[in-house]
Amino acid sequence: MNLLGVQYYLGAGVPRDFAAARRWFESAALKNDLNAQCNIAMLYLRGLGGAQDFMRAYAWFERADQGGNPRAKAYLAVMGDSLTPNQITKGRLWLQQALPR
Repeated sequence: MNLLGVQYYLGAGVPRDFAAARRWFESAALKNDLNAQCNIAMLYLRGLGGAQDFMRAYAWFERADQGGNPRAKAYLAVMGDSLTPNQITKGRLWLQQALPR
């Protein structure tokens, strides 16, 4: 699923489509694919394929970091000062509700 997201993101063998990339990345991210978690976070951060959402981006980066993804740790360090504690909490709650039980 993450690979399909990358193909749509890059337009490799398929038309470039950020919305499709976002759907594939999110499907893989919800199944705990650490790379997909970073990829979906990047799309939220940049507003590609849908609305820009820093809280959701932060939540996905945090989830990927908890799994050991080094890219996520770098983005968290950069984003950490730009969000309020309340925004970070809202992002965490959103992700907690989005994850399958």
